[in-house]
Amino acid sequence: MEQQQPLKVSIKKELGVELPDSFANFLATHGECLDNNPFNRSKWKSGFGDVHFIVGTTKAFRSQFPDFPKPLVIIGYVGEKAIVVNHQITSIDVYIALDVETEEIYMVDGLGKLEKAGKAFDEWFNTFIVCLKNHEQPHKHKLLEYLKSLSH
Repeated sequence: MEQQQPLKVSIKKELGVELPDSFANFLATHGECLDNNPFNRSKWKSGFGDVHFIVGTTKAFRSQFPDFPKPLVIIGYVGEKAIVVNHQITSIDVYIALDVETEEIYMVDGLGKLEKAGKAFDEWFNTFIVCLKNHEQPHKHKLLEYLKSLSH
């Protein structure tokens, strides 16, 4: 795809990693449907961020967590999950990360905790879309549980 190369160059320049073809093709094909704010539910691929989101959010994770693996890039936002802090329930954000070396997908929370969510981007993405189609208004906790179950 002709648009794929500039996207790959931009990510490589900004983050120092090269996108796998599967994800670069996704960005080139669906880039107009993506947003720098993946919370925007007016786009059918809500949850996935554009190049600006990917670069900015990945840089933020790398800055906040010095041990954050360099091959991981944040590609989207899933929602929130509840955790207990000081005997109180609080919510933290959960993002989707792509390992550019293995193409594995991870859920990473706002504290930097990683959980494997899929073995390959294409496979995971197709399952994610089926899940969204089956749940027009997906409940965040059900979606998180479903995505977590894919890694087992």
